[in-house]
Amino acid sequence: MLLVDLQIAARNLAQHTKRTVFLGLALAAVTGLLVLLNGLTQGIEEMMLRSASTLMTGHVNVGGFYKVTAGMAAPLVVGAPQVLEETEKHVPELDYLVQRGRGYAKAVSPLGSMDLVLGGIDIGDERGFREVVQVRAGSLEALGEPNTVLLFEEQAKRLKVTAGDALTLVAPTARGMSNTADVKVAAVARNVGILSTLNAFVSGRTLRELYQMKGDTTGALQLYLKDPAASGAVAARLREKLGAAGWR
Repeated sequence: MLLVDLQIAARNLAQHTKRTVFLGLALAAVTGLLVLLNGLTQGIEEMMLRSASTLMTGHVNVGGFYKVTAGMAAPLVVGAPQVLEETEKHVPELDYLVQRGRGYAKAVSPLGSMDLVLGGIDIGDERGFREVVQVRAGSLEALGEPNTVLLFEEQAKRLKVTAGDALTLVAPTARGMSNTADVKVAAVARNVGILSTLNAFVSGRTLRELYQMKGDTTGALQLYLKDPAASGAVAARLREKLGAAGWR
């Protein structure tokens, strides 16, 4: 019975050749468009997640708090080299790890000013950062020098500066006082959406000097894993292992 139905269907398709061709083309076009849109959507999502995790946060973060006074705590990791060493021992899934300073400041140029969320980076260790950030003027290598800053195009336009120009950063320290630093624009990078609205990057040394922090202090350790899906298991393991090593 099935064979007879198949024969009837085949003869029907053969008899109405033009209709069959049009129907086949329509199905192929819709299927191709669906595959294309699905691939485009997935690509945009992966790129957004990659950019966000590279610029703002790791797959897993190790942070801390330092008691500045009896009633004030700052989000700092003190003794970062020791914490880093202990962390690496318990994360075989690790691809690479970076130290990131965190802060905020008002950037003042001769023709403008704006508030910035600062990230302190050591560009030599920032493998993923180099792959995500596209420089329009200047160079990323210059960000390795002290007293330098990387801005995005929209920020540079608002401050009316370009690579090589000078800025002054004004920031509150952990003890509630204000400090300033004169910096040079090392690079101007292409905008990456809302992430580049307020976020700017300075050399790690510059951020420590601005906030008057010791050389072994940082804002957080950002861990980038070979498989981001393992982040939950890695975070749970680190809470246990770092707690046992003396870091609650």
